Amino acid sequence: MGKSGQIWAKWDDERRNNALILLFEKDTQKRTTCSNLVAQFGTHLEGWRKMREQQRIDQISINEHVNYTNSKMNCSIGGTEQIKMTNSHSFMLPQLNQQIFFNDNNDEEHLKELERILSEEHFVLTMDPTKALNELKAVVSNWSRGEAKLLEIGSLMLGTNTATSDVDIIYIVPQKTTKSEAVDKFFGTFQCDLSQRKCEDNSLYCLLCLNEKVEFLQKLSKAYIPLIKIHFLGFDFDILFVSVPTINALPAGEPMAQNEVMELIRKLANQTEPDEKMIKSLAGHITNDHIKRLLGKKMLKKFRKLVVILKFWAKSNFIYGTPFGFFNGISLSVMAAKVSLLYPNCSVPFLLNRFFLTFATWDWPIPLRLVEYLPNEFQKFSWTPKDEENKRNSTLLMPIITPGK
Repeated sequence: MGKSGQIWAKWDDERRNNALILLFEKDTQKRTTCSNLVAQFGTHLEGWRKMREQQRIDQISINEHVNYTNSKMNCSIGGTEQIKMTNSHSFMLPQLNQQIFFNDNNDEEHLKELERILSEEHFVLTMDPTKALNELKAVVSNWSRGEAKLLEIGSLMLGTNTATSDVDIIYIVPQKTTKSEAVDKFFGTFQCDLSQRKCEDNSLYCLLCLNEKVEFLQKLSKAYIPLIKIHFLGFDFDILFVSVPTINALPAGEPMAQNEVMELIRKLANQTEPDEKMIKSLAGHITNDHIKRLLGKKMLKKFRKLVVILKFWAKSNFIYGTPFGFFNGISLSVMAAKVSLLYPNCSVPFLLNRFFLTFATWDWPIPLRLVEYLPNEFQKFSWTPKDEENKRNSTLLMPIITPGK
């Protein structure tokens, strides 16, 4: 904080308001009605602080990337050639590129045109999945006698779901038996004959098979992230499986608080052989919660519109889909959040413009982050460029790192 910031921090609201009136209101007749100037200025100041924080994080990413690249070069050729540190990305000048006049007619017309295209292409969500989700929660709760819960993740939690989005949820249950028995209780050992509603065990999978409101059912127990896919009351659900050892019951609150989800992750991480897939599933909830907290309510509305537009763009250009290594919902959300934080008081069309300008000129493979990485108890599960390259047996191309612990 500079000297002027320190002076501002010491002033009370009345003195701040008087200073702002003298600076920004020339009409002396209106000066007595400017009581909300401090609140407005505070909002803009907070946006500016968030922008500067993102620039600081980006500089850390640049420095870490340069250090990592230099260490690789030294190891491979044994030389002393070094890549020089840079002060910032060449495009990273949001201080000089903020939108000043964004309430013009052109801006509103552009947004209406974008919304019209989304509507005509039937991309906008017209039905709310909340009722279907609540009924599915009741089905699971009754079947498990209150032991299991469904936890929202994905686009529904962020409010960026579209007409083509699956509803991603996690089935969480205390692991009171062996892990294999818990898995069997979720997936079952029989295949469902949905045409005859026939399934012969007491698993959740068979329970769903017998439910007349389930129109499609598929279990993917061998997938990278094991799950059950269903079509229920008009919506597609992906139900991921997580069983948590060393607990007798899940937290009673609905929905679960972030610290409660973190405690479940901690229980999984502290096992002798931790299940990284289950940890990643729960980490998806933490990531979404973190993005929402970073943005705040005001920014979140524009962020949601931006993400839906970006999904439409990616799908229309056939560059959307995790199995193919393309964009997915969370990668676009992290990118949209970055732009929203760098340009905190801008319209959706302006943010869309800055999205393409920013990432077309980003110095990949410098990682894109929203938060600074700090060593913590989950360090062995955290992303590092070396681990990523070893896993993929290739160099980094476009790393987009989700926030969280």
